[in-house]
Amino acid sequence: MNPNRSFISFNKAPRTNVTSIFLVVLGIVFILFLSASITLIILFVTGEITVKSPLNQSTTTRKIIQDTVPPQFYCGIQKVKPSIDLESLNRANGRIIGGNVAVAGSWPWKVSLRSLNKYKVGEHFCGGTLIYSQYVITAAHCVYKKNRLSYVIVVGEGDQKIYYLSDLIFHPEFNDTEIFNDIAVLKLNKPVDHVETICLPDANFTQVFGKELVLIGRGSTSGKKKDLPKNLLQTILTVKNNDSICSTSNTIYCAISFDGSSNACYGDSGSPLMYYTNERWYIYGLTSYVIVSSEKCLPYYPSYYTAVPSYLDWIGSAIATMDQSEKSKH
Repeated sequence: MNPNRSFISFNKAPRTNVTSIFLVVLGIVFILFLSASITLIILFVTGEITVKSPLNQSTTTRKIIQDTVPPQFYCGIQKVKPSIDLESLNRANGRIIGGNVAVAGSWPWKVSLRSLNKYKVGEHFCGGTLIYSQYVITAAHCVYKKNRLSYVIVVGEGDQKIYYLSDLIFHPEFNDTEIFNDIAVLKLNKPVDHVETICLPDANFTQVFGKELVLIGRGSTSGKKKDLPKNLLQTILTVKNNDSICSTSNTIYCAISFDGSSNACYGDSGSPLMYYTNERWYIYGLTSYVIVSSEKCLPYYPSYYTAVPSYLDWIGSAIATMDQSEKSKH
């Protein structure tokens, strides 16, 4: 390309100063419009947006999750209030192992994965959380190598509705022997319209260190595999940083009861560990594994949770992939 050429030449004929200024402004507007158009194309094609700082002209690239997370306007707020003192979570007590029964409907985004045998809905085997009207996150080990026609997703406590699995993606680096990257996204066969979703957190992994979070689930109340409760239970756990009791990484939270009386157990896998802030509930952890002895859960030992803040980009990518897959079928 000739470096002396341009889209608009200002030297072919004499013009007034006003006309020249007008054309210069018009040219600048055209260039800005062209630049904006190119940036817009990059945004939709690559899922990334390039941002220039007006102060130092440095360029950074951020991942964009397009229409994949629940709008903050709608998420994390219940119609039925939970039986927890939100001003001081320390005053609430209970346990999943022998714990407190949650107020019906107070945790609307909690779902139950249940077996399906000859079109009959069977027992609960794992939990999950509704993060978007048609998407649930759960622990990968709950659905890994499991026939997707062998279970359903039950949403709601009083007003229960059954949903079938349309698609799922579990983390590509999930390790079922050492339990790393224990997270999966499930797509339901149709959107849920009768309960609220929970909020996804920001990417600040350390925000909840030392904080009390709420764990809900339908796991064992005695520590034994078959002793599952009829009702949803709730308890309070403290998220620990690395110390002599807990081992935490940037993808795994370690949490423990402050008085050693409660913990997750069989059947709680995939259930949410939730943080309350700014009058909304956020999901920070997915129940992954616990310490057992003689096949019995130990309430005074820590339990471990997949750290949701570390997987936000992956969650967005998984949802976008499943959405695109559905569109390609039509």
